[in-house]
Amino acid sequence: MMAAPHSETGRPVRIVVDGTTNTDPATRRRLGIAIIPIHISGLPGEVASRLAAGGHEALYDHLDRPHRPEEQCGTRAGSVWEARQVFEDLIRWEDCDIICLVACGRLSAVYDNASRAARELSGRYENRIVVLGEQAFLALELLGEAAAAYAAAGHGFEEVLAFIEDKQDRAFMTGSIVDLARLRRSGRVAIPRTLTLVARPFLRLFGLVPTFILEEGRPRTTALIRKRRLACHALDTTSERVGFHEPVIARVAYSGSGVRAEAEKLRDAVVESPELRLAEPVAIERVSPVVGVHAGSSLVAFAALGLGYDLLSTPVLVRILQAAQAELQNFRRMLNAINVFPVRDGDTGSNLLSPLTGVDTEIAEDLPFPEALDRVASLVARRGGGYSGGALAAYLLGVAAHVRAHESGPELGLETLVGALARGTDRAYEYFGEDAKEGTILSVMRACDRAAAEAFRTRPTLRHVLGHAWLAATDELLNPAVQQVEILRR
Repeated sequence: MMAAPHSETGRPVRIVVDGTTNTDPATRRRLGIAIIPIHISGLPGEVASRLAAGGHEALYDHLDRPHRPEEQCGTRAGSVWEARQVFEDLIRWEDCDIICLVACGRLSAVYDNASRAARELSGRYENRIVVLGEQAFLALELLGEAAAAYAAAGHGFEEVLAFIEDKQDRAFMTGSIVDLARLRRSGRVAIPRTLTLVARPFLRLFGLVPTFILEEGRPRTTALIRKRRLACHALDTTSERVGFHEPVIARVAYSGSGVRAEAEKLRDAVVESPELRLAEPVAIERVSPVVGVHAGSSLVAFAALGLGYDLLSTPVLVRILQAAQAELQNFRRMLNAINVFPVRDGDTGSNLLSPLTGVDTEIAEDLPFPEALDRVASLVARRGGGYSGGALAAYLLGVAAHVRAHESGPELGLETLVGALARGTDRAYEYFGEDAKEGTILSVMRACDRAAAEAFRTRPTLRHVLGHAWLAATDELLNPAVQQVEILRR
């Protein structure tokens, strides 16, 4: 399927991935994804034929047999010629721009050959080709499919690149491989020889399995866990990397049929988790044979891609309040100590923490967001004291008023949030009137809302907007070059 052309370039954008992925043919056709092959070497002819016909077990039966070193099979990256052929065929057939996502790190030959092919074609065609070394295997599969769907919706080259930049560190993969000896021999993950030769019997005796994680192309082992806790490990890893109730795409993969049941248990645990907000059903699939050669028949893997928040819900607001209290509790004394302006009274940390303490427990998570925010603002307003407490109360009242006037649904949209930040700042300045002073929490509020508005114009995603607002706040607090108050600059 050809991606819809974007008006800026007049050309569609196509996504190319490598053979570590295992996107099914129907999805590839629907999203217009092309593949640079990675070849398996050293397979007997009969095994290779059965594998080509879909006989994965023939591959694992062969791998599990003893072999002399010279008989070991392995993988070989697609050549420069093969990568160039994939790119050139797309350009000739569809006159498209190309974004190629391939494995990096120890699989760098794939990246190197694709990059060289792109350079060779750049002198012959005006079509843009960029090669990005991101992720591998199941995480790369999710990132490639998400990028292809975004491109197929009619987004242009620069927009798709920005989309990938925003998502590239949001994809990860974790799991376990029981047969560490094969993985160690492949050289893809650094595993001590003693672990594979000496510790294996003890691991089996106590039901322990080693886990790994792959993010941003770097595989590494993480911990030894009980085999029955594999699903818990995957969910815990996800909660560390994906926001609470953030929309997420998740997928489970396995290699040999002997671990299919473990993969199904993992999939069921993910589906039933109340912490995850799944954007689509959780697929379960076989790994690519390229991965199977290195991992063997006992791989179970879980991958997730956080899509970012389009809307904020009341349960997320409650988590924000809980996190704010925890941060203020940790840094209250430090905030008090640096409170030297406009009055050296050392109470800013206490005045911010006090009105927020326990607010989360008084907010029902089934309330519509505008109502919940109104409740928060009124509670803080009744409790707030001191300069910073009064500023916080006025700020939240302004934010809540803007949200109430612009949102009729149960959740909060990004455009409304950006406007609410500015209205909250205005309300805080109005509260103090002539006594409003720069160099206080008011200046931090203003820096945040201006940075948020600018970020919204350049890339309207919540992560981008809040990230820039946070950076602007730290700059206002800590950068002497922008600080106008002498005592604070010192």
